[in-house]
Amino acid sequence: MWLKAPSNERQRQRWLAIADIVDNFAVRTQAELIHALNERGIKVGSTTVVEDLRNLNIDRFNGIYMRVPITQSDELQSVLRARMRVVVEGMFQQGNIVVLNTNHGSAPWVALVIREMKDSEILSVMTDSEGMSIWLLVAEGKSWSVYGRLMKIWRG
Repeated sequence: MWLKAPSNERQRQRWLAIADIVDNFAVRTQAELIHALNERGIKVGSTTVVEDLRNLNIDRFNGIYMRVPITQSDELQSVLRARMRVVVEGMFQQGNIVVLNTNHGSAPWVALVIREMKDSEILSVMTDSEGMSIWLLVAEGKSWSVYGRLMKIWRG
């Protein structure tokens, strides 16, 4: 989850709060993040936020801060689950294609996480130019199992 371990409990709590905020809300600016932290009783300045974002491997994709997965498939699914609940608006399956529709500009990030999961049943991941749709080319006869797994991640 983190590029390095937090140096104290206060930092750990701040990092957990930042990850929770970024996973569950469309945070567009550092000021919005600082405001959300302040609302949770965590006082922090912009220099600290910049360092925290770097240590948490959080970056901006299409204007929204998002965690970039670092390692294991379980963590990737956790990040995908949190983000899908915020950005995915619908999903359907047709033949050996699974399509996810997202908020404007969110598809590239969701596609990145799906690619990083390295699911052997997903042969190809593509997005549209507006960043609103993701098409998954799935192995023959596996589209319903992929659709079901993604639906479970999305809906919980």
